[in-house]
Amino acid sequence: METIFCRAIPAELISLLEEQDRENRVTILTYEKDSLMTEEGIYLAKVEERIKDRFGDRLSIYRSASFFLEIVPKGVDKAVARELIRKQMHCSRKELAACGDGFNDHSMIEYACLGVSMDNGQDRIKSAADVIASSSDNDGVAWVVDTCLLPMALLDEKTSRKIHNK
Repeated sequence: METIFCRAIPAELISLLEEQDRENRVTILTYEKDSLMTEEGIYLAKVEERIKDRFGDRLSIYRSASFFLEIVPKGVDKAVARELIRKQMHCSRKELAACGDGFNDHSMIEYACLGVSMDNGQDRIKSAADVIASSSDNDGVAWVVDTCLLPMALLDEKTSRKIHNK
């Protein structure tokens, strides 16, 4: 597998984040060089503001769920990843759809031509979406593929054949 993008939290910020972990009495989990803080949702929203005030100019900070606070290098989010993959695949944004339900899906849903929130998604995600589908547990993504994506693909194929047959 090829890595097309890699960025880590600067080493000097890791110890500062660990201090915040202790000060705010939250649990910090790390995977590779990124961090994930966990705590009850209402309290974590307050911690999120404090962390953003202190590190927001150097790190991207957002909740992926009400009880998870993700801390990643500045400029790293799902829209950035989609853009890199899109370029790698040589396709346009018009060909992209994104389904999500968490706070960390917001940029990706806004970036894609078709942004889909799952019914169990956060209100902010639903507001950003073009379509709201059933939850993933209720085959919402399959519904998006069957109802939205396949008809679009078939229409594109039919239009392409007509153009080439002229």
